[in-house]
Amino acid sequence: MSSVAELKVADLTVAELRSLIRETVWDAMREADPDAGLELSDEIIAILSQPEPSEGRISVQELAASVGLKW
Repeated sequence: MSSVAELKVADLTVAELRSLIRETVWDAMREADPDAGLELSDEIIAILSQPEPSEGRISVQELAASVGLKW
């Protein structure tokens, strides 16, 4: 690939363009995350490790049927 200063989208392959987009989105997400680089406490890790209760949940099929859709 050419240097960034000379780079033109028309010169990129589809794979290179996808890679460029992926990297750009990833960079933007990291810059926008105020918690980037912070560690989770042991308490939070324990909470996140517990299985979620299924109470109150419905399947996607039930949800679709409730609004008149066929799933």
